[in-house]
Amino acid sequence: MRNPGNAPATDKRGRPYWLQTCRNDDPGCDFDLGAGVCEFRVAVCLNNVDPLLPECAAAGVPNAIRVVQPRLRTDPDNYTRLLAAFDELRDAATGATDLALPVAPTDRNLCSTPFAIRVPLKDGKKGRVILRTQGESVITDPKVTKDKDQVMLVCTP
Repeated sequence: MRNPGNAPATDKRGRPYWLQTCRNDDPGCDFDLGAGVCEFRVAVCLNNVDPLLPECAAAGVPNAIRVVQPRLRTDPDNYTRLLAAFDELRDAATGATDLALPVAPTDRNLCSTPFAIRVPLKDGKKGRVILRTQGESVITDPKVTKDKDQVMLVCTP
């Protein structure tokens, strides 16, 4: 996700900041330009090689990624969009789209196409949606690595 107006853009370690804020109707980050809702464009990525984290090796992803938030019961649209993105992975180098879980450690830099996450304002005040997932590595030696990822999307009036 690219959010050119987000401040700060990175955390203390130089990684993209987990909190992304957009002002309603800002064409740089709000893609619906409708009153009362910010529509962020996000993508899910798996098994990426991150030059900012050289000690983290791509370890593959087994059968399922668990969507912790948003919850199906309270935010079914955003939950369904996030879950569906894991079925739309693409190889960054080739553009191949016939990819699915599980992902081998050698299958790197797989991302979905960008999709919409809608964050409504709450009674004219800022609203938020948290995207939180959990997964495990395919490689189990010396141990299974658990991975938790989170981003908070905030819409301000």
